[in-house]
Amino acid sequence: MAGTTILPRLHKGVKQVFHVDVTQGAPRNTGLNFRPGAQIHIVSDGTAKYDPSVEAFGPSGCIGMHRANTPAPNENIGALLVKTGSIYTPLSGGRLDWQPPTDDNLELVYNDTWNGYANNFGSFDVTIEYDQADLMS
Repeated sequence: MAGTTILPRLHKGVKQVFHVDVTQGAPRNTGLNFRPGAQIHIVSDGTAKYDPSVEAFGPSGCIGMHRANTPAPNENIGALLVKTGSIYTPLSGGRLDWQPPTDDNLELVYNDTWNGYANNFGSFDVTIEYDQADLMS
């Protein structure tokens, strides 16, 4: 219909919450594999420190500070990231309306140096909303 804008639905049929402990170096495996292009809504709450000497940051991490030896060196250190395959997407501002680029498993990653997780403090609770039909069977 002319002049009508169709907006994506942001409230999905399934809502799951995942806890991300930033002292753990391994990505938080969600066990979710979405169809590429599915409409996924992700919201994060919490704060974390990537080093005892810095202030706590939200899911965007330390804005403008990057480190070469992190999972995603072009993203902020201390940022919470969504990972599918080898692609990292930041949860800037703690929310993301996202379309998976691949059908790989969705993981949640805290962007810190590979050997730096032991001195971290904090956690995030990540809510992922999706339609059951968007999951790979």
